[in-house]
Amino acid sequence: AGAGQPAARRTRSAISPRLMLGVLCSRVFVTVSFATVSYPDLGSGAAGRAGSPRPGEAAPAAVGDRGRMLVQAAGLALLAAVSPAVLLITAAYLGSARPGETTVFFLAGAVLMSTTLAVVGLIVLRGTGLSRPDHHASRYGLRLGLGLLLLAVSALLLVRRRRQQARPRPPRRGLVSRMVASPSPRSAVLVGLLVFGPGVTFLAALQVIATARTSIGVTIAGVVLIIALDVALVWLPLLFYLAAPGLTQRRLSAFNGWLRAHGGALLIVVIFAAGIIMIVNGGSGLAAGG
Repeated sequence: AGAGQPAARRTRSAISPRLMLGVLCSRVFVTVSFATVSYPDLGSGAAGRAGSPRPGEAAPAAVGDRGRMLVQAAGLALLAAVSPAVLLITAAYLGSARPGETTVFFLAGAVLMSTTLAVVGLIVLRGTGLSRPDHHASRYGLRLGLGLLLLAVSALLLVRRRRQQARPRPPRRGLVSRMVASPSPRSAVLVGLLVFGPGVTFLAALQVIATARTSIGVTIAGVVLIIALDVALVWLPLLFYLAAPGLTQRRLSAFNGWLRAHGGALLIVVIFAAGIIMIVNGGSGLAAGG
């Protein structure tokens, strides 16, 4: 148990409620983003090559469109994966008494949540027709609004961070911090489910896949890709740990010192970047539709 205590003490001071609030802000906005955010109708350029689609449907995507679709989805999934709290939790679990087992259960919870979101998202998006071309203006208008909302959230977090720096307070322990401080397989699964809850960037990446009229194989490959990228800050350190345990723990310990000091700022940059991406995409989509 002695090996796990230093990691637990580091986690108490690292994963503050404010940092977790920022993570949730970057991963929430579930209903709006899930129901309305959409990417360009990637298959529309293939209509002449693939025959006329039924009214309200997008035409099947060409090979080049499928490649752009996967690149767009991967980019947003990588953005969704950038989470200081996730890396801090992974480092704490890898420094615990049972590092491999605990981290695997954390990964299991993360994958379970991401997979559930992906399956439900595909069913809703493809079952309700929210991705149809005749919803073009409303999709892109709401995407533009959501981008502005994310910019507002990033500004709010920046103001709170500066106030905290001006008037520092003793760190408080939230629910996730308490569970990470006493690691076990069961609590690790719960932490994975909580931390990897619905996020606007993950759901936007999912909709890149859902709004393209592609084959089942391409759809499955795209979903697997964004899930793997979304949880990359769990399985990548785990693989490095399995290959070189001592070196990985030393590098994570050194990096976490910087991350504890700058994790809040990094999260603000990620939310701001997500907002800019959505604003640009929403504005260009509205302009193209006009």
